[in-house]
Amino acid sequence: MPARSYLKFLLLMALFCAPWLVQAMENTPEFKTLVGDWKYGRERKTVTGSNRVTANFNLKNNSAAALEDVEIELTYFSGIGEKVFDPIKQTVGTLKSGEGKVVAVAKEFVPIFSAYQIVVTYKGGREVWWSNSDVNCPEPKIEKAQSGTAGVQVMGEESGEDATGIYSGKVRVRNIGTLEATGVKVTVTFFAQQNNKKVKIGDWSGPLGNGKLKGSADETIPFKLPTRPPKGYSTVSVSVTCDEVAMEQQLSGGDFTNSKDLEAAQWSFKRVGAKGEDLEVSGKLRNGLTNGVEAVRLNMDFIAVDKKVEKTVKSHAQELPGVIKPGEIKAFTFTIQGVPKYDTYQQSLEFATCSADGPKKEEFKNKKDVEVILTDFFPKEDGSVSVVGATRNGKEIPVKDIKITVHLKQKDGTDKAVAEKLVEGPLAPGEVANFVVKIPEGKDYAFASHEFTLTEIKPAK
Repeated sequence: MPARSYLKFLLLMALFCAPWLVQAMENTPEFKTLVGDWKYGRERKTVTGSNRVTANFNLKNNSAAALEDVEIELTYFSGIGEKVFDPIKQTVGTLKSGEGKVVAVAKEFVPIFSAYQIVVTYKGGREVWWSNSDVNCPEPKIEKAQSGTAGVQVMGEESGEDATGIYSGKVRVRNIGTLEATGVKVTVTFFAQQNNKKVKIGDWSGPLGNGKLKGSADETIPFKLPTRPPKGYSTVSVSVTCDEVAMEQQLSGGDFTNSKDLEAAQWSFKRVGAKGEDLEVSGKLRNGLTNGVEAVRLNMDFIAVDKKVEKTVKSHAQELPGVIKPGEIKAFTFTIQGVPKYDTYQQSLEFATCSADGPKKEEFKNKKDVEVILTDFFPKEDGSVSVVGATRNGKEIPVKDIKITVHLKQKDGTDKAVAEKLVEGPLAPGEVANFVVKIPEGKDYAFASHEFTLTEIKPAK
């Protein structure tokens, strides 16, 4: 869900179910239903039995179309998420767009429960609402772990003082992301009633378990305070937090779509430099085309989001040398200097097609200018490379002293060997001159580039 839609969703929930406790997650999917105004009552003795629990809540269709065949399934749980009563099903029927109904569910012989879950099904969909408290309104439950992030949710807890007066218990936590959560910490807060107000009188924080929770894990972990709780407390709150996942770690990953195109995936971003000011980017290119590709250029824009406004804070273009044959996957790594804080990125690829065996030979483009092309490369036994090329004068005046500099490059784009060739001329308009330049120690180069200078022969006045 986009940030704007999600904020609107939170506002609707706050109005519909107050108070409503929820962790803001940008990846929360769009829910078509709203469940709120949860209340329940218990009758210890009835005419037909005992422990009759009657639950009431509002169910609203928050979508633009009617929802058909709506049913709910209510399940009661213990504090640590153990089911204490079989699911209770009830048919609601059809809900028009914007329509809300009060749902009442009653059952006898219901044990004490500390959490609950409401599954709403309708024609073509299913949504789950849950609460880790028996009195709080429910939250939308994200059942599928969110890729590229980590976050902990308290699914329930059971705690209290033991025989020695030490406060301890166990808390059930779930990692809503696929990455491992680190720095997992439990905080126990004690409250007292003072002048009809709930006042915090003390708290304690410490690592929960070993301080880590694997991606998508759901675990029940014990905790114990080192000292006795403050005197006079009446209620207790147990919360769990974890370290924020670095943006580079969140954006890493991604797999190929196996499309018939050149695509980049399996990204890895890492802060480097003395102060983490630079960004190391790694990934892989996959050629899904029937031809080879060369002269690949990767364009990247890093974007920061401030108050819903996107702003490009860094742009970078990276040349990725060499030929990628059809079906081939090739890794790349490069470093971008001075990348500020960002929230997301966009990337695009530019490339030229070539034969499956390698790059096409350069040809003149018949420009109205001087052109230089490199046509053949011949490695020698002494480690040198002989480069065959040609130059063409497309100007309307003669030229002379064409100095051509040829670079044999390594995979990372740095020079392996460099040599110069001077074509003295003069070269008349439309004339072509061939040349050969021998480059020592150029063997095992990755690709070649060149530049040149010249002198124009001005006509006599």
